[in-house]
Amino acid sequence: MDPLFIKAIPILKTIENAGYEAYFVGGSVRDSLLGRPIHDVDIATSATPDQVKKLFSKTIDVGIMHGTVLVVWQEDSYEITTFRTETGYSDFRRPDQVDFVTSLSKDLQRRDFTVNAIAMNSNGMIIDPFGGQEDLQKKRLRTVGLADERFKEDALRMMRAVRFVGALGFTLDQEALSSMKKNVSLLANISIERKTVEFEKLLDSKYADKGMKLLIEAGIHQQLPGLKNEEEALKAYVEYNQKSFLSLESKWSLLMYLVHNDQPVEVLVQWKLPNKKIKVILHICSHLKQQITWSNKILLETGIDIAIQVEAVRAVLSESPIKNAEDNLMKKWEELPLKNKKDLKVSGNDLMEWSGRSRGIWIKEGLEGIMEAILQGEVDNSLASIKRWWESCNQK
Repeated sequence: MDPLFIKAIPILKTIENAGYEAYFVGGSVRDSLLGRPIHDVDIATSATPDQVKKLFSKTIDVGIMHGTVLVVWQEDSYEITTFRTETGYSDFRRPDQVDFVTSLSKDLQRRDFTVNAIAMNSNGMIIDPFGGQEDLQKKRLRTVGLADERFKEDALRMMRAVRFVGALGFTLDQEALSSMKKNVSLLANISIERKTVEFEKLLDSKYADKGMKLLIEAGIHQQLPGLKNEEEALKAYVEYNQKSFLSLESKWSLLMYLVHNDQPVEVLVQWKLPNKKIKVILHICSHLKQQITWSNKILLETGIDIAIQVEAVRAVLSESPIKNAEDNLMKKWEELPLKNKKDLKVSGNDLMEWSGRSRGIWIKEGLEGIMEAILQGEVDNSLASIKRWWESCNQK
């Protein structure tokens, strides 16, 4: 049993000793059976939220209307959710009604995929009423019950299917694929924020190429910002080796370069990505389009982190990538006399004092000229050297 499960056993025992059932459920059980690392554990119980709260001294109501209570135990937090059934999905995302039940099987029955409908008790015994372990062995992704019902209950499950294929490298069973093709338009009811979360997890997954192929085959791209009717560009994206990338931003950059070379900003805003992330992606895309060379000035203005990502994307796009491009770039960066404009040893006040002139646009131009002279090796970055160089320039 994984150490994270062992650490949480006292939680299950506390609930069991009070006369209720409690189990580890969901992704942590699935990943443990696959030998994958787990990062947190979820617990399901026959106890109601009020009953759970009476058993523990510190709890937080994080989703009590849907049966979830956060229990703080020895500085760790655990989400404990009451067994429940769900009915009515008028918005194709959230249940209209949630009913608490005492049956683990009924609770597992409402889940999306069989591999996520496996539970484990405090003794390590596996409860698997829907054949999830067999699907894990066969590397197959299959819905719990009828695929049509699961996807109409929550249309986001179609993107979760694609994401799980990307994460696990599994194959989606034919019934689920057929249902996705038929119901893909329901994704229009899902908020872009939720779709973005799933799409980014896909982009950053181990088997992203397999997940992207499924996304295209199912027609999910038709419901995503900027990707409608972009099958060929998406197929081209799949063909590139993404394993050399250093960040999620670089993957977005390649996608935008292939799909929206002219106006990526409009598409990125539609995805509602954070402004900071958008700026990084646009910076990378700008360098890719301009095919710039790394002068000292451009490297300083870009920064080494983004510059390395630019070279990573270039290497993937290029049929014959430059050998040791990243090492050469890092060496060039290390040799820069300035790593940041703030490292400049002179200020606008110094220039006004030396020149006897009042404040104006000339100060910015003067500081940029000094910085460029330092980057070109014409002058050292010390106040005395800069002053001598400045006075010499003024005399000329």
